[in-house]
Amino acid sequence: MVALSIDRLEVRYGAAVALAGISLTMATGEILALLGGSGSGKTTLLRTLGGFLAPSAGRILLDGQDITAAPPHRRPVNTMFQSYALFPHMNVAANVGFGLRRQGVAADEIASRVAELLALVRLEAFATRRISDLSGGQQQRVALARALAPRPKLLLLDEPFSALDQGLRESTRLELVGLLRRFGTTAILVTHDQQEALATGDRLALLNRGVIVQTGTPAELYERPAERYVAEFLGAANILNAEFVGASGDVVELSVAGHTVTARDLDALGAATRLIALRAERLRVDRAGQDGPNRLPATVRALSYEGASVTLVLDTPAGEMRVIQPLTEGLRDVPVVGSACGVCWAEDAAILLAR
Repeated sequence: MVALSIDRLEVRYGAAVALAGISLTMATGEILALLGGSGSGKTTLLRTLGGFLAPSAGRILLDGQDITAAPPHRRPVNTMFQSYALFPHMNVAANVGFGLRRQGVAADEIASRVAELLALVRLEAFATRRISDLSGGQQQRVALARALAPRPKLLLLDEPFSALDQGLRESTRLELVGLLRRFGTTAILVTHDQQEALATGDRLALLNRGVIVQTGTPAELYERPAERYVAEFLGAANILNAEFVGASGDVVELSVAGHTVTARDLDALGAATRLIALRAERLRVDRAGQDGPNRLPATVRALSYEGASVTLVLDTPAGEMRVIQPLTEGLRDVPVVGSACGVCWAEDAAILLAR
């Protein structure tokens, strides 16, 4: 069933367009991760869905009900903003149960749900603490529990894990997704953390200048980006200029800096293909002087050690390229800065883009 339907939603600040006719649907219980650079419109979209901004045009339907003009307190929507907005005169338990009391939920049910949510965010021992006695990360977890407590039809989360340390961030994310699944809550998560978006969202939506440039599963956006902006925004992508040479079946032959390469053209871009995107982790480095398909000579310009992997910056005839090399065999096979080598890739690693 369709839970949320956004139809040609537009938001303007004077002459500036913040959202340019966005349309999007979400299924009941779906988790959508919303990504985009600063100023792309992510927070504007969340604030409009929450009722804090009035759209210039378009409609918002939630479970078939038009809520476009409804004020925030009349929408079955809960929002957790980065500023937390907790009540300093209430203790932790009272903050979490605030929305339930406004709904007229029975006291024993409030106590049960507050206890469950405090356990989720690992604050059971802090139920009677004042908000001013909590750290920033603890306050954020209280805000998250408060947003979940009324079991809204739509939950809007603006960077909900940003103040948590890495270990707690990962465990809280997994527990949150489990709880959303159990309640069947439809949720939109805004995050700058690409790995978090890929791991959390059933679908991703990437915004750029108030427009959704692509939606799809995490694998679809990462493996088959629709355009250069998507390829460069998600992950580390090397973009190479290419010249179309020919095609046979689903194999496309191209020339990159005078070197012949081949790729699988799943979208039949054919002669329109002018760019190749290569994920840094899909490349491999071999010894200098070797030859073969999908290979460019290179020189190591820089190296960054990152524990489980190293990132190599290479100078090639096609320009700078970055390679992420896992250290499964340790450092013995890592070329040194200044050494000559080759960079190569499998035929199906190339992502073909139109210029």
